[in-house]
Amino acid sequence: MPRFRYSLLSLLLFTTIVALIVSHVRTSMKLSAATAELRMLRLETGYLAVSDPDKIHAIELPTLEEKTWKWRIYVPDGKRATVSHAFNKIPKEGLPKREGRTGGLGFIDSGETIVTAAFRKGAEGQWQLIVEATSFAEGQSRGGTSTRTNMSPDRLSWLDVSRGHRTQGVSRTTSVMNGDDPLTLIRLRVNKPVQQANGAIEHKVSEEACDGLMIWIEQR
Repeated sequence: MPRFRYSLLSLLLFTTIVALIVSHVRTSMKLSAATAELRMLRLETGYLAVSDPDKIHAIELPTLEEKTWKWRIYVPDGKRATVSHAFNKIPKEGLPKREGRTGGLGFIDSGETIVTAAFRKGAEGQWQLIVEATSFAEGQSRGGTSTRTNMSPDRLSWLDVSRGHRTQGVSRTTSVMNGDDPLTLIRLRVNKPVQQANGAIEHKVSEEACDGLMIWIEQR
C-alpha cells in the first residue's frame, strides 16, 4: 500500500509538471506571436522608439505617393534642430559644400515633428522640391512650416527615367543622432551614364559629387 500511494503522488506531481510546461510553452508561443505582430504594427505605423531622450531620433514613415518621402523626428527638450536640403553636387559621403546647398526649413523645436519631402510639378509644368514640417505635442498638431524650391529641368530628367540611386538614409527602424554629427534622412544620387564597348549605356554609381537629393538634420 505505501508503495502504491508513493507512485500515485509521483504521478500527480509528474502530471502537474507536464501541465505547467505545456502552459509555459503555449504562453511563450503566444507572447512571441504578439511580439512579432507588435513589431509589424510599429513598422507599418512608423513607431519612433526613443532609446535616449537626450538625443535626436528619426524613423522613415510609409507613404504610397511617388517621389515622396516622410520621416518622424524626435528633438529632445530644450534643444532645436534644422532640416537642410540639396539637389546638386551631392557627395558620396559627408555633407554637400555650401555652393551645393539649396535651402532648408527653420528651426524645429523639441518634441515630435513629421517632415515630408516631395517632388511635384507646378501649374506650368516646372518641377518643385517641397519640404514640409509639422510639429506635434500630445498627439495634437502645433502647426508647421514649408519651403518650395523650383528645379531646373536639366537637373531633374532622372526623375522621369528612374536613374536615381538611394545610397544612404534613415530607414524603417529608428536611427539616433551620434553626438553633433548630422543625421542624413536621405541621400539620393544620380547614377552616372557610362557607354559600354558595344554602344550600350549602363548607369553606375558616381564617385564624384552629382545631382540628386539630400536632406539632413543638424542639432542647434
